[in-house]
Amino acid sequence: SLPCFLFVKDRASGKMERFELEVGRAFRKIKETLTHIREYPGILDFLIATFIALNAINTIMIFMSVYAKKVIGFTDSELIIFYVVSTLFAIAGSFVCGFITDRLGAKRTLCRVLELWCITAFLAILSFHKGLFWVVGPLAGICLGSTWTASRALVVDLSPPEMVGEVFGFYGLAGKFAAIIGPLVWGACVLVFGFLGNVKYRLAIFILLLFMCAAYYFLRRVPEKASVKGR
Repeated sequence: SLPCFLFVKDRASGKMERFELEVGRAFRKIKETLTHIREYPGILDFLIATFIALNAINTIMIFMSVYAKKVIGFTDSELIIFYVVSTLFAIAGSFVCGFITDRLGAKRTLCRVLELWCITAFLAILSFHKGLFWVVGPLAGICLGSTWTASRALVVDLSPPEMVGEVFGFYGLAGKFAAIIGPLVWGACVLVFGFLGNVKYRLAIFILLLFMCAAYYFLRRVPEKASVKGR
């Protein structure tokens, strides 16, 4: 974050108003946005898609090591290498996805990323040996890095210029809440289907795959650019 602090300059905003007035204005603006959010086509569907997808993505990141050890049979040393390799692919995926987003547009790119997430989850379900799972890890890394790159670009595309910061706030809030439901669903699935042995983990991944499909449905309804109904 240091380059941002050192080299990105804030615009001069003139005379600062009192902090209390600014806080009150911010909450009134949030209430107004929630009341009239349907006037901005795509923002609500995007936030719903983000919330659903991040439930699955966060859960995959949390429980990937559990799945790799208990289902695939990875050792601790193999798991460390697995995460290092996956992280390197995540970095590369973020970088390459930026160029793809410029060429295809943020929405189309994010749709392709969700499709790749579905393929990755499906391959994880079908993984019965370490060789195939070594493909799953780098694919998940690419998807993870690309998700952040394309989704943030889509926030900018969908938001009217005066609402970019506000929509980013809702986007971040959706991500925070998405860290709750996914792990609960995973835990419930493992508990309910515990009598199936390791198959319970594959069923949990399948449910996360359904999350991705639902997110894809809502994302398809999102327009390419910001617009306001009636204008």
